[in-house]
Amino acid sequence: MIALRRMALALVGTVTPLVAQDWQTLDAQRQAGGDTRPLAVRVEYAAGRLELKTAEAGTLYRARLRYDADRTDPVHRFDVDSRSLTIGVRSEGRRIHREDDAGSLRLELARGIPIDLTANIGAVEGELEFGGLSLTALALRTGASDLAVRVSSPNPIALTSATIDVGAAGAKFREFGNARAERIRANVGVGTLDLDLSGEWTGTIDLSATIALGGLTLRIPDDAGVEIDATSFLASFDKQGLEKDGGVWRSRNWSRATRKVRARITATLGSVDLRYTGR
Repeated sequence: MIALRRMALALVGTVTPLVAQDWQTLDAQRQAGGDTRPLAVRVEYAAGRLELKTAEAGTLYRARLRYDADRTDPVHRFDVDSRSLTIGVRSEGRRIHREDDAGSLRLELARGIPIDLTANIGAVEGELEFGGLSLTALALRTGASDLAVRVSSPNPIALTSATIDVGAAGAKFREFGNARAERIRANVGVGTLDLDLSGEWTGTIDLSATIALGGLTLRIPDDAGVEIDATSFLASFDKQGLEKDGGVWRSRNWSRATRKVRARITATLGSVDLRYTGR
């Protein structure tokens, strides 16, 4: 009996107290009302599931946010004068726990309205569908995330600049050529970035990439010309299909290609993998 009591006390001593949680939901929506002025959107989301897609006709934005009120505060601000939306959660110094992965943010944005999108996301499982949106600028910073980005249809307007910062994350961009980006800047820490530039686009995409310990996979359409100016230190660089021309590496079709990717890549201990779509 004494032995059983001691065992029971030992088991009780190892139990971790449950963390209190108060899950709540915030719904927010605004109609477009015929106003087609540009919209600035800022997403701040630390942990959970994130989904972004196009809203139904007549809707400027619609959001549903599920959050733990014990650890985070919902953020929803729309400024009429500046046409700016801020959505997400803030922790105000409170530690984000793994349990917060049960939170979610679903955001829908308007078609036909120029959008400048900034997203700072942390430990997030995310699916972002930009097809149908009119993106003018994109700044995406991700931490320990599993992120899938897709542009399933061509951007109606040119995306003047796209900045992608990947920390300890895995980020996959599919059909990103459809974004019609003029300039892409990518920074990869210890994570991986898989950047697929297939899609409908013309002209030249200027790509600047810095890789520390992670890896960059660059997927190029077969018909596109490629020029890579690479500086590396103990980094792996797959040069398949490229020939050295002065201080740069170029594809054989560079001079005759009607669309081109001009890349400047600096890699430290990471890796660069070049692949062609359709091969």
